[in-house]
Amino acid sequence: MVDVVYEPPQVANETSVVVAEDAAALAQVERASTIAKALGLQLVGVAYAHPPRHHVMEIGELSTIVRHRAEAIAADGRAADLFVGMRFRPVYEDEPIDADVTAEVYQPTDQFASLVLDRGVVADAG
Repeated sequence: MVDVVYEPPQVANETSVVVAEDAAALAQVERASTIAKALGLQLVGVAYAHPPRHHVMEIGELSTIVRHRAEAIAADGRAADLFVGMRFRPVYEDEPIDADVTAEVYQPTDQFASLVLDRGVVADAG
């Protein structure tokens, strides 16, 4: 089985990544899921990108991954075991920070997911 990771429309800066949630963005996510299913594939994650910065991940970005995972599980229960968030950072010419291209996968713990979803302890990125 081949799995699909999708990069939703987003705006990023050095301190956060904000995933678009307007009607066009939601339609694009639905279209990606529909295409994956039509090809016999399963959407198992979302990817986020950000420009150069000295830290790896913001708490709000992890919160956003938790919310996307919950939506994926609601659509297909298999996502509970498969869904991940992927952070990637390309390298551009003339960057002020030396860096390498990176791609890292995150799967927040159930405890963190409970804090975000059940208790509203952590807000989304942005």
